Amino acid sequence: LDIAGNRGQVSSTNWQYDASIATPTITLNQGALFTNAATVSVGVGNDAEAAGWLIGTTAGKPAEDDPQWLAEEPSNFWLGAVDGTRSVYLWTRDAVGNISATATASIVLDMTPAIITLTMPSVDNQSISGTYSLSEAVASATISFAGNGQVVGTRLTNLACGTHTLNLSGSGLGLIDGSYTVLIVAVDYAGNPCESNHSSWRYDTIVPVITLNKPAANGIDNKSIGVDCMSSEALSNMMLVFSSEGTQVYATTVTTGSTTIDGSALTHGETYTVQIVGTDTAGNAGSSSIVNNWRYDNEAAVPTL
Repeated sequence: LDIAGNRGQVSSTNWQYDASIATPTITLNQGALFTNAATVSVGVGNDAEAAGWLIGTTAGKPAEDDPQWLAEEPSNFWLGAVDGTRSVYLWTRDAVGNISATATASIVLDMTPAIITLTMPSVDNQSISGTYSLSEAVASATISFAGNGQVVGTRLTNLACGTHTLNLSGSGLGLIDGSYTVLIVAVDYAGNPCESNHSSWRYDTIVPVITLNKPAANGIDNKSIGVDCMSSEALSNMMLVFSSEGTQVYATTVTTGSTTIDGSALTHGETYTVQIVGTDTAGNAGSSSIVNNWRYDNEAAVPTL
């Protein structure tokens, strides 16, 4: 009503006071802990009020006029070109300029395959030895043996970073005697495929056949004992063993072929059993047949008048 008595009309409008916006949520690669790809998928939640989105790797609430604000919800994000742990931050902004609290998610970017080093002996028997080292922990690893018309393998159980010892059974793997190429293939936690060096290796379970020709059964020798022996394969060691009444009394190292040894450690006039025992390069132990009734004679008989 003005001073002249005129009555006016009142108009009204709806007005809302809005000083906040909900905090969004963010996931990277559906919540994975590792990735081998620099670009990851982004999942955003709790952003129904949002009219703008800002995503990055720098912490600290952005300004309303920051040029990095997006008009659409982000679906992927580039983590960078260098391996490492990445923390990604997300903010939303509503139509009146309210900026949310920070949402964050972390993921390990690993684009580098693990380095695997395999060390195998040149030959093994039933008990397969060797070592392998991993430059980082892996999610799975398999050792395989390829050769003789077969490829067999088994999963490794020690997958931590470091050097580990192999302890495998050839019969358990179903191997047959012969030469193989051995390698380890693995996948690290980021999904990178990894492969070790290839190692040449021979599987040998055949017991060596050892033949002792001298000393001979019912034979006799003096201090200089003649030895003649042979083996079906190369041996890493050979021992000539003298026993009396079932007890070993003397052993000495010999080689294949003909040679002589010093028998001064034996007792004059005693009768011995003699045998050669040996081990091949794969660790298979063999022995010759036992020579019985061999006598050591180191003294000349005293003549009588």
